[in-house]
Amino acid sequence: MIARLDSLPGWFGHPGSVSLQRFASGDISSERRAPVAAHLARCQRCRDLVSTARELSQRVRDLPIPAAAPGVIGVVLAARARGERMILPAEPLQAKPHRRRSALAAAVAALIAVAVLPGTLDIAVRRLRSNAGPLTEPTSDPVAGDVVSLLNLRPAAANAQGLTEPGESEVRIHSLDAARVREGAFEYELRTLENGRAAGTPERGVVRVSSVAHRGTSAWQVEHAWLGHPQDNVETTVFDARTLAPLYRRALDVSRSRFTVEQQFVGDSLFGAMESTAPPRPVKHYRRGLPRGARPFGAGEGFALLYFQSVALGTGWKANISMLGWGAVPADLYYPVRLRVVNTERVSVPAGAFDCWQLIATSRGHTKRLWIRRTDGVIVRTMEAGDRTAVRHEVVLRAFRPRAAVPAQTGLPRPFRIDASHSDVAFSVGFVHGTRVRGRFDDLRGTLFYDEADPARSSLTFVIGVKSINTGSTFRDEHLRSSDFFDAARFPRIVFQSERVERNGKDWQLTGKLTMRGVTREVVFPVRPTFGPVTAPQGLRTVGFSAAMKIARKDFGVLGGPKFNSWFDELRSAAVSDSVDVTLDVSWWETDFAVDRNAERDSVLARIARNGVKATMIDARRAFAANPKALEGAEWELTQAARALSGKGQHVDAVVVLEHARDLFPQSAASHAHLGLGYERIGDGSAARGAYDRALALDAFEPMAMERRRQLALK
Repeated sequence: MIARLDSLPGWFGHPGSVSLQRFASGDISSERRAPVAAHLARCQRCRDLVSTARELSQRVRDLPIPAAAPGVIGVVLAARARGERMILPAEPLQAKPHRRRSALAAAVAALIAVAVLPGTLDIAVRRLRSNAGPLTEPTSDPVAGDVVSLLNLRPAAANAQGLTEPGESEVRIHSLDAARVREGAFEYELRTLENGRAAGTPERGVVRVSSVAHRGTSAWQVEHAWLGHPQDNVETTVFDARTLAPLYRRALDVSRSRFTVEQQFVGDSLFGAMESTAPPRPVKHYRRGLPRGARPFGAGEGFALLYFQSVALGTGWKANISMLGWGAVPADLYYPVRLRVVNTERVSVPAGAFDCWQLIATSRGHTKRLWIRRTDGVIVRTMEAGDRTAVRHEVVLRAFRPRAAVPAQTGLPRPFRIDASHSDVAFSVGFVHGTRVRGRFDDLRGTLFYDEADPARSSLTFVIGVKSINTGSTFRDEHLRSSDFFDAARFPRIVFQSERVERNGKDWQLTGKLTMRGVTREVVFPVRPTFGPVTAPQGLRTVGFSAAMKIARKDFGVLGGPKFNSWFDELRSAAVSDSVDVTLDVSWWETDFAVDRNAERDSVLARIARNGVKATMIDARRAFAANPKALEGAEWELTQAARALSGKGQHVDAVVVLEHARDLFPQSAASHAHLGLGYERIGDGSAARGAYDRALALDAFEPMAMERRRQLALK
């Protein structure tokens, strides 16, 4: 079940903007008022937001109603005649105001932003307060896309523009060497600190850096997002591979602000479009000039990762950069940031202990400390400056997974699932007077990675639930489950995992490890294909195999005894044959997406092709949040959509879908296992191992995770 988005806690341990807005207006439930009030008692940032929200509301009430611009009434009436409900022109109808704004003008600009983007109250609050003086502590701006808050120093908008601090001379930027940038996935952990101690549950974010071609130009692409957070913000930014100049930026946000932004950078101009995700989905188009004197520009939180890897830090190093905002209003165009190295320090984080440069980053009273690894410029830690008693935030490096850590496994054999309803695992064992006891196991699970062109590359994991034994006698079955025989309470599964598949005439010979009652032994037996692979009209591609073998039960400690059944004494136990005949007739299946046409899945794939995978998944998450019943069956459909994408070679898109499936169903071992397979296909072996380990922590006998985890361990 997914809670409504507007009831979720705010970013970084603060109450959500809806809660703060309702507290400011007095329209908040009594049960919610107490925890918000308790938070306000210790958090200056949120007190400022509430105080300024009240001030903003009063100023709005005091504003005169402006006269309509010439011709605007005619434009509105004409639009209504065409059936349009809202007009947001690409350029304002009135003349652009001068950059220097009064406090009231800044409030009007903030109100315009609020009108266009519902839910951005706290942005307007900060912009209004900026005219009365700097904030008392650093704040993080969700509209800035601070998914991983590495260099988030967005000051109040009205004071944002202008390159240097008052009284400071301009600092020239040091040369960049973007060839030093490393491709891969940087995993960070965001911690909220209160009185110097961790408060709340840490959140995990990943920044992925990859080399791409953008409109024929070599470029770096940076993607970042929170993992496992219901208020996803996903941002993709593309930079010139040589100069790190921003080329393109797209952000999808379903947190408090609920908007999407797309930006193109051409020469000294920024072309942008901002669209609200709330009905009726108004769009604001804009164009802004980028002053040459404010260069170099950075965009997105991931820019810091590229930048510090590209500069040669050292004692006395300092520089100025300008971080670009969204630019929907002129005051949100860019924010100057001053950087300087102040010290060296050895820092311990979850990723390890590293010798680092310690930097101070400042922007109009906002200060953040950064620890940059001396060997390669990777950001290891960031910390908001301020009193230890204040609520602060710390970001630490958890892991770095190089892009080329494991070759992409795009040629992995196709995974087939066992068709348990059309499979049979039976056994028979001799008893006294030449009679035989026959039985079967009904609980069958398994994954077969089957290479049709070269079956010798195939491998499988097969899991049998011991408690499902069925010999036609309830009393005998209970005895077989007891410690006298299988001891199902201690050893609930029988597991077979293949090691080699070899040609044996027309048939195949399978060698692998069989584990039963805690004992593992190598077994070898012939396997005969019985049918397939064939594709049924409904889109299922199936293949079947049969096998027969003899097992010495005493090799696995299945001895028999009288503990459960005193009648079954030593003599009768000895009368049971040691040799057990086992037969297997097993059917496996997978979906052939070229034949299987599912209208709902085809619709999802069409939206992905039209809008991009991230935008489609954000819309799906929003729909699930609004209607939790829609989650029923969603895991299967998302997994199938990802497999269809992978079948088309869109392995990265498939991973995005699988990550969302994992976030929606974090307690599903299968969701983690399928994500691990997706990571393997894009060559991220470290992430694949982690996903498989999480799957096995939830279900130690998840067959796909068991099979692929052991295969990775062999490499």
